[in-house]
Amino acid sequence: MAVHVVGRTPGALVVVKPAGLPGELPRDSAADSLIRRLAAAGDTDLRLVHRLDTPACGVMLVARSAAAAA
Repeated sequence: MAVHVVGRTPGALVVVKPAGLPGELPRDSAADSLIRRLAAAGDTDLRLVHRLDTPACGVMLVARSAAAAA
């Protein structure tokens, strides 16, 4: 299940979240999530601008800083 980045600006990423992948950081520190995968690819301080439930797939906007999320 790859996370496809369809757009990138200095303040945000536009990504396609696959079904079955949580968007937010889970309570289990070893569990997979959209934010973890993007952080592993080199982005840090990521913030979800909106939610998409785990079973759903779709396009998500992810801020690359707290200022960009505000």
